[in-house]
Amino acid sequence: MVRSSMNTVKITGFMLYLLCIGQAIALNVTLGLEDATQQGNSFVVGAGQTFTLKVNVQGGDRNTSDIDVAGLDQFQIHGTSRSTNITMVNNQLTSDTTHFYHLTAPHAGSFTLGPATVTTIGTRAQSNALQLNVQNHPAAGGNMPGRQQQGAKPAQTQHEVFCKLHVPKTSIVMGEPLTLTIMIYACGPILGVGMDSPTCNGFIRKEITQPTQRQEYINNIAYQVTEKKFILLPTQQGTRTIEPIKIIYNVQMPARQQRRSRSLFDEAFLDNFFSNRVEQKQTLSDPLTIEVKPLPAHTPAANGIGQFDNFTAHLEKQTTTAHEPVLLTLEVDGYGNVEHINHPDLSLPAHIKSYPSKSDFLPRSNPEIPEGKKRFEYVLQASKPGTWTIKEQTFTYFDTQTNSYKTLTTNPCVLHVQSNSGQTLVATNDREEELEDTSPEPTQNEQTQQTIDDIAYIAQDYQRQTSTPSFSFTFFLALLLLPLAWYRRDALRAFRPLARLPFLKKHYEKKQYTQFGKTFEKLEKTQDTCALYQFFLQFLSHKFSIPSNEFEQDLCKQALLKEGVEQEKVEEFLNYLNDCARVYFTRQSYENDNLAELFKKGKYWLLFLSK
Repeated sequence: MVRSSMNTVKITGFMLYLLCIGQAIALNVTLGLEDATQQGNSFVVGAGQTFTLKVNVQGGDRNTSDIDVAGLDQFQIHGTSRSTNITMVNNQLTSDTTHFYHLTAPHAGSFTLGPATVTTIGTRAQSNALQLNVQNHPAAGGNMPGRQQQGAKPAQTQHEVFCKLHVPKTSIVMGEPLTLTIMIYACGPILGVGMDSPTCNGFIRKEITQPTQRQEYINNIAYQVTEKKFILLPTQQGTRTIEPIKIIYNVQMPARQQRRSRSLFDEAFLDNFFSNRVEQKQTLSDPLTIEVKPLPAHTPAANGIGQFDNFTAHLEKQTTTAHEPVLLTLEVDGYGNVEHINHPDLSLPAHIKSYPSKSDFLPRSNPEIPEGKKRFEYVLQASKPGTWTIKEQTFTYFDTQTNSYKTLTTNPCVLHVQSNSGQTLVATNDREEELEDTSPEPTQNEQTQQTIDDIAYIAQDYQRQTSTPSFSFTFFLALLLLPLAWYRRDALRAFRPLARLPFLKKHYEKKQYTQFGKTFEKLEKTQDTCALYQFFLQFLSHKFSIPSNEFEQDLCKQALLKEGVEQEKVEEFLNYLNDCARVYFTRQSYENDNLAELFKKGKYWLLFLSK
């Protein structure tokens, strides 16, 4: 119990001593270089090589001002760091701080680094200066990472950490994926290694594997190698640079020879106290330059970049009815920018419209290689009965091995479209091109029976809403006059025109629009975007008295123009209807902002068309 109390007193007294002692100690500043070869009184590095300038300050404190190093502006600075040690010399507490500057020489030549000027309270000190010769190629036998002088053996406490960047090739074309491998080599008493994320301006970056470790021998020295791999996809042309990657690691520093402590504040006690110290250090990799070239001019433009060997098409079903959605799937298989390929454009008969739906990337078993399958889905809608041939679809890609364009084609597909009444097929497109060349221009009446420009909007499972008004004035009057039918059946015929009176018709229309407004409010409340399309089909079918199985965009367009709606407004509304149809057929989900905008426009068009 007494010994425990004495230890507590000693530790408390030592900490108070650390806080209170503040004797002024003279500053001593020195400069040194790492990763550079010393030749006489000067140092040699290679142009573009990363090396480290060390500024050691002995006797400074936390009030030490920023360090001013003459000649530092002649080099590119990739990063800085600092390590501080506290020691006791002759019963005085001193600090030893080393500042690290990670530099690259931009070109060959002779440079002078220093002196470094350090200022603290009442004290100013200057360091030595260093002569640096930068050569186009580093001198042989230099102090490069992983290189050791012949016959030299590392001591028990020697440590070394360096980083390499590797890519299969340094010249690629736009859109060509590239695998970047980061290799961190470490030997000696390294307690932990970390790295910053690579800065790859002009590339889309994706980490493809978890870090892996292996052992590698360099000059009979065992290094623990940590690897991380990324897929880079270039998005900008020109010379692109992957900036040096900062590696941060902790080093177990050697303990001094211990001896028995006789006093609380003597050097032996402090040596024991600070014996197991850990220093944090950092190093930088060399930058990596990659040349990104533009693709050669070609028509049509490339759908993919790499090597592809298979392109197929598949219809969900071969027989359907007019205006019923049918799923078409395209699938491409190969190596390259597979994951980033967009929906290819389709070549379809005039009476079949398409809506791009979802796409899926199916990678192969090895995630380190950018290869696999990309599947694209389209929703097709045929507006006219017949047997329609969907001809071969094409996929054009730039082959990065042969540096040439190639084209893959799918198999053709046949779609049998029946009328809504279930009648047999009435037309085929086997001679479609010939008929288009020889037949006369269609009349205005014929144009109204087919879809000409955009999407045919057909209510699929829609039953026309017929309102059953409650006890209206007409119904009440009919009840009063019903007894007359027992005496004279022709009496009721005289009251039939009452149902077509303008004020009764307007009253009925008002009730219908009110009901549509309530239905829209329910859709907006539930955020049911997929129901918007059928809602507007139902509304337009009622407004223009068009049967659901005959409703087409061209008929809607003519009806709106007939009511005096401006052409620009008509096109704007049909574009909105097209957005609703895409959501309905593809079941695509909207983000919150787009969702609010879709309902906002819907409310506007409902009020506009209800006038």
